[in-house]
Amino acid sequence: MNRHPSGLPPSDPLMSPAPLQATNRSDPGETLGIISIFLDVIGFSLIGIVLGVISRNKSRAAGFDGVTGKIGLILGIVFTILTTAALAAFTALLVTVYNQNVNDLNFPIEQIEQQT
Repeated sequence: MNRHPSGLPPSDPLMSPAPLQATNRSDPGETLGIISIFLDVIGFSLIGIVLGVISRNKSRAAGFDGVTGKIGLILGIVFTILTTAALAAFTALLVTVYNQNVNDLNFPIEQIEQQT
């Protein structure tokens, strides 16, 4: 039997195994999910919600879980609710302070009406 210098039998080109193809697929929605999370954190939660939904749909279409899109979507909803509640509380505070200051002035509206 004819041996190769390395000590292994010579390989038959017809019998050699096919080259392995890379199966390292990446999640197509992962980048959008990360951008969605980033936008949620810096205050653009409505845009983050939209990108989270798009990311999740892209990932699911490719057969992935879409975890980053789901996280972006959830964070966007939570931050939107918190921002809305904070704005409502701030508005209520401003109205209360305004009304209190107007009442403290004791502005004699009746006297102005009598003068005209």
